[in-house]
Amino acid sequence: MKTKLWMLGMAVAALTSCTQSEVVDIPESRVIGFDSHVDKTTRAITPISGVGLADNDLKMFYVYGYENDSLYFNGTTVEYDGSKFTYSPHKQWKAAKNYHFAAYSNGNSTCTNVVYNKITGGSQLVISDYTVGDNDLMAAIVDSIPINAGASNTPEHVDLTFEHMLCVITLSLTNGGTNYLQIGDITVKGVKTNTCTYRINNGAKTCNWSTGTPEENAYTFAGTGGNAYIEPAGRHVASLFFIPQSTDINITIPVSTYTKSGNEYTLSTAENKNTTLKLLEYGVTSSWQNGKHYVYNGTLAGTVHYIHFDATVSGWGTPVNNTLVFSD
Repeated sequence: MKTKLWMLGMAVAALTSCTQSEVVDIPESRVIGFDSHVDKTTRAITPISGVGLADNDLKMFYVYGYENDSLYFNGTTVEYDGSKFTYSPHKQWKAAKNYHFAAYSNGNSTCTNVVYNKITGGSQLVISDYTVGDNDLMAAIVDSIPINAGASNTPEHVDLTFEHMLCVITLSLTNGGTNYLQIGDITVKGVKTNTCTYRINNGAKTCNWSTGTPEENAYTFAGTGGNAYIEPAGRHVASLFFIPQSTDINITIPVSTYTKSGNEYTLSTAENKNTTLKLLEYGVTSSWQNGKHYVYNGTLAGTVHYIHFDATVSGWGTPVNNTLVFSD
């Protein structure tokens, strides 16, 4: 049987660049494989439309796993090769062993501080010192997989359902005036929490972000840019990935108002509009939750300060009476 597998491996290697030859001594039914999809019930600004079909699709993730009490996978890179997820060198299921698995992907990139460990009733993945950016941080974790003494129940693959660890905040700003607006970059300060703990305990998954030091200038919603204007009734929409917060966030929106004559825009006023991203959901005070998309709608109306003239004429004052003296 080994000879047949070896010959098959040589034939496949001659036709493709696959790494099948690295696992020819492992029965195919024993190879640990991974399949992945993103939970359809979650919402994000860059929804996954299908594995490998768009730039924002999940193409790479990093796997952690225990075999009994030994760390079996430790950040192993798993990549999409156009038809399936693969890694190298392959590892195999073993009889009478118990397996735990978790994985993450930070926009198809790695994170710096990641620890995976077993806990009572399951396991947990901890991502520390996380700084949010343009990446959609996702993670997957599964219940333990026991393999029987005959290894006859080895699964075809480990099915990883990725959930979003971040939430998405969208500002939708409408020009409610009769002039033209430009919006500057909106900087968000005082954002807290930076350590994500994603765990499965007796089948229940939870995502918790612990409170860290508030970050200054950590988030910036993009403005309209120097050559773009919001026309009356027009909108500017900007979105960001956010670490879930549990306190209201104050923001300041720089707004410049322009008048238009022909193709010329003339700056009238530049001012700051202050507002608060209140943590409300369905009218109830809450905290932002991972995997949800929150939209904040607002209307801006810039003020134009035209130069006007008014005129008054001073009075002639109180008449001064004088006596005329006539000569003879």
